[in-house]
Amino acid sequence: LSQFKLKCEELEVELSEKVSKLVERQSASDEILQMKLTQKDSDKELTQLKSKIKELEVLLSATRKQLDEQSTQHANESEKLREQFEQQLKSAQEELRTATQSAAQQIDSLTRTLEIAKADYLDQRLKDQELCDSRIQSLREELGAANS
Repeated sequence: LSQFKLKCEELEVELSEKVSKLVERQSASDEILQMKLTQKDSDKELTQLKSKIKELEVLLSATRKQLDEQSTQHANESEKLREQFEQQLKSAQEELRTATQSAAQQIDSLTRTLEIAKADYLDQRLKDQELCDSRIQSLREELGAANS
């Protein structure tokens, strides 16, 4: 009976350790969820950038039309304005291209990080489950031997 009590105490300690590990795993799961939320925020930012690009394209299109109408009346002045506009357009397109590439890289990086964290989490979970299963089987065998 004293051995049984001792064994029960050992099992309680082991159970406490396993609960602690489960709490750690839950924390890791929460971190993964936070990464997913961050990725969603990045996706939203990318969508906003695309929307802004479309707005700028509409704005640029309207500006070109206006410049073309003015060019019939003011040829020299219109040529100077067109050159300035083209430079601004190139700068804006380059800024938009850079921002889009940066957002895409951030999304790729977050996706890779999330995939790695998920794989690590699942691998650790499988190892822990195998360890638990092995320990349960061992305890069953010890209990069976003790009962014999």
